[in-house]
Amino acid sequence: MNIAFAFAAALAAIGAASHAYLGERLVLAPLFRGDGVPESPFGGAASTRFMLRSVWHFFTIVGRSAAVFFLILSTGDGGGANGTASRIIGSYFAVGAPFVLLASRGRHFAWLLASGIAAGAWLGTV
Repeated sequence: MNIAFAFAAALAAIGAASHAYLGERLVLAPLFRGDGVPESPFGGAASTRFMLRSVWHFFTIVGRSAAVFFLILSTGDGGGANGTASRIIGSYFAVGAPFVLLASRGRHFAWLLASGIAAGAWLGTV
């Protein structure tokens, strides 16, 4: 078993689950209470809510997909095309980590998860 890939898979799964649950409870539900959601030209406030929720949970799907990808890689070889794909996906997390760190001034823990996922993605290929 490739421990680095298993580590990346676990962090991606934790991140995706946290993003879905905490985002729904702490961000989306409070945002959608009352009249604070602007109307969209594509269907009013209901359309805006749908789009915000869809975009929010799209990242959850990406995180879960990354977790499955790294879990599959953890059982095999991290070289060749698998290694290239792992480094590409790891690079997305590596770019996102400092962005979240700076944008949240270190208050949002996602930069830690993203850094760990990026490290596992790259270390799994060596």
